[in-house]
Amino acid sequence: MKKRLVTIIMGMMILACGCNSSNNTKVTGSNVESNTEDKSKDTTKDTSATPSTESEKTGDDTQTPSAGEEVDFGAEFKSLQEQEEALIDKMNDENITQAQMNKMADDMYKLWDDELNKVWKVLPYRMPATDFEDLKKEQREWIKERDGRMEKAAAEYEGGSMAAMQKSLEGANITKERIRELLSQFLSINIH
Repeated sequence: MKKRLVTIIMGMMILACGCNSSNNTKVTGSNVESNTEDKSKDTTKDTSATPSTESEKTGDDTQTPSAGEEVDFGAEFKSLQEQEEALIDKMNDENITQAQMNKMADDMYKLWDDELNKVWKVLPYRMPATDFEDLKKEQREWIKERDGRMEKAAAEYEGGSMAAMQKSLEGANITKERIRELLSQFLSINIH
């Protein structure tokens, strides 16, 4: 039963991710459509970003790109999708506990959340400061919406042992879609 439920949930997530795109650009390996033109490298801009999680608020910049560093977000996205698929396969193993499944779902959410923070660190250098300020406001609203949707997903299980897993899976799905949106809209990288 547990395996079937995870398979259904993950299938729905994959369908939701695949159906939101109307562009036919595909990513294969490191072949990514991207705009390498740097619109602005003015390092005097206000680069205070809107963090997506508590880990970002602590200033943990160990794996985030610097201002001038080029990042192949298309390749990273594909790699994260592969890691996500590996976690899904592990979650479908009948010999694991619900606690293990909860941990794997949390790991999946953290994969995407860390990537969102990387994307967010690059954006101030790729757009005018006034546009970035508007995006920060939008991001704050997105965070509220994401958190609400995650809580709602968990509430469906009324505090049961699957609530944490469902919350993390919803967070992973929402964050993955936000990354797609930001990459497409602001970095001209289309990922399917």
